[in-house]
Amino acid sequence: MKRLYIILLCLAALQTTQAQISYDVTLEESTITGKAYLVSMEDHTLIDSTEVQKNGTIHFRGKTAMPVMACISSNTTLNGSTCMLVLDDKTLKMEKAENGTMNLKKASKWNKDFQALLTSLKETGSRNVSLIQEYNSLAQKGNIPDSAVARIKKERDAIKADIRSIMRNGLTANKDNIIPVLLLQQGLEDIGIGFAEKFLADYPYKKRPSLKGIHEKIKAEKAKSAGTMMRDFSLPDTKGQKRNLSDFVGQGKYVLVDFWASWCRPCINEMPNVKAAYRKYKEKGFDVVGISLDNDKASWKNAIEQLGLDWHHLSDLKGWYSKAAMVYNIRSIPATILFDPEGRIIATNLRGPKLEEKLKEVLE
Repeated sequence: MKRLYIILLCLAALQTTQAQISYDVTLEESTITGKAYLVSMEDHTLIDSTEVQKNGTIHFRGKTAMPVMACISSNTTLNGSTCMLVLDDKTLKMEKAENGTMNLKKASKWNKDFQALLTSLKETGSRNVSLIQEYNSLAQKGNIPDSAVARIKKERDAIKADIRSIMRNGLTANKDNIIPVLLLQQGLEDIGIGFAEKFLADYPYKKRPSLKGIHEKIKAEKAKSAGTMMRDFSLPDTKGQKRNLSDFVGQGKYVLVDFWASWCRPCINEMPNVKAAYRKYKEKGFDVVGISLDNDKASWKNAIEQLGLDWHHLSDLKGWYSKAAMVYNIRSIPATILFDPEGRIIATNLRGPKLEEKLKEVLE
């Protein structure tokens, strides 16, 4: 028995040793002075730090429990980031190229693939910058011709499609490594919830702690699907009293949950449509619950009063970090969810005449 115990201890020690990786990273011709930091891009934790050599060379050597998507920074946050890399057990030597990207002198396949992906995204993104500059230049001259607006929109849509294609191909091509972890964290909206969910189904690193938020966003997005039952949450009303969404939804009425904020001009512009629908159908079994993504209580309450929004209002005054916004993955506003009398979603993002059209369909 004693011999078996010793063998088990040795096996455990061996597994621990194998789990660790030894990294050796050098960046030459750095613009950082003083001290440089190696920071995880996955959870923003500090991995290592070192003094920058007089010739601008930065050298990190150490061990970490697993491969990490990281960056070299002039501070302990990502604000001073100068380059991104895969921290693995292969020696990495880089120098700063003239265009601001990294020139790899010695690198693992993971780092080569990652830098190629970053270069492709940067080149595509620069096309978008040029379009924005063109649009701003035209705007300074006065009215922008409709033909120019249409052309710019078409080109921006094409760029967006190219970025989505690059991101999705990047996921597929790197399914055996950790590069997709960063792609999912930074570009979920470009990739698309559906594609990300299918990718993660058999992704070997899907249980990585830094992907927990991605799984939650996918779950929240699916919670908005037509036919899905309400996911409950609790928020204070304008008097500070905690109310559950289930106090209103699933109580025998068609209920529009309207995500908005006093600072959101498109939301304010949309309110006349919501008010008209409320006045027309509130006696026929229609109700509205406003969920504000405000941070300031006075601004929230003043907007309700000034706009004459005489329905239910809830907010935890946490802006985009509102519990309700996270439950339903609300990333832009105005956003609406229409529930049936049993609390089942029947439509989302009903704006303009579409809201009244849907209410007419179900209530008349």
